[in-house]
Amino acid sequence: MRNGIEFFPVRKLAESAGFNVAWDAAISSAVLTYNTTVVTVANNATTYYVNGAPNTLPAAVIIVDGVMYAPHIFFYAIA
Repeated sequence: MRNGIEFFPVRKLAESAGFNVAWDAAISSAVLTYNTTVVTVANNATTYYVNGAPNTLPAAVIIVDGVMYAPHIFFYAIA
C-alpha cells in the first residue's frame, strides 16, 4: 500500500496470468507478452502501453528491492 493504493509485483502476477515477462534494461521497463498482446511498463512511470497505445495509472510504478510493483488497476487492465 502506498498513499491508499495497493501495489502488486508485476512479474509474479503477469506470469501467473500466462504472460511472458522480460526486462528491457535500456528503457528500465518490463515487457509482458501474451499471444499478440505486448504490454510495456516502465519504472517510475504512470503510463504503460498495450500494443503501443498509452494507458494511465493512478500512481507511478515502483521498484523495491529489485522487484517491480504496479498499482492494482494495472492488472485489471491487462487481463
